[in-house]
Amino acid sequence: MPRFPKTERLTNKAHFESLIKGGISVGAYPIRLIVKELPLSTEAPYQIAFAVGKRRFKKATDRNHMKRRLREAWRLNKEDFLSLLHRALNAEKLAILIVYTSEEKESVEKLEKALFKAQARILEKISRSSAQ
Repeated sequence: MPRFPKTERLTNKAHFESLIKGGISVGAYPIRLIVKELPLSTEAPYQIAFAVGKRRFKKATDRNHMKRRLREAWRLNKEDFLSLLHRALNAEKLAILIVYTSEEKESVEKLEKALFKAQARILEKISRSSAQ
C-alpha cells in the first residue's frame, strides 16, 4: 500500500483555489499551513497538497527534495494532527495545503517542529474564532 495514496492528494483545481482563497492560514517558519473544510469526493477524511515555490528553489530537483521532506514530516505526524483538526473544526472532510516558505533546505526534524507549531497556532485560531 502506498504511503501517500492518490485518494489523499489534493488535485482538484477548484478545491485548491477555494482552499487558497478562503482557508484558515497560519505560518510557522519555514512552513505555512492552510486548512479548510470542503466537500471532497473521496473516501479519505482529508486531501493534502505540498507546495515549494519556484522563486525559492530554481532547480526542480531541489523543489522535489523539499516536497519529499514535507511529505515525510506529514507522514510521521498525520494521525495526531488530523484527529485534533477534525475535533476542532467538527469537519468530516478537510483540504490541507502545506507551503514551504524558506530559501534554505531544512531537515525533516525542523519541519516536524514547524508542523507542531502550525498545528498549535491553527487550533488556537479556530478556538478564538468559534468563541466569538
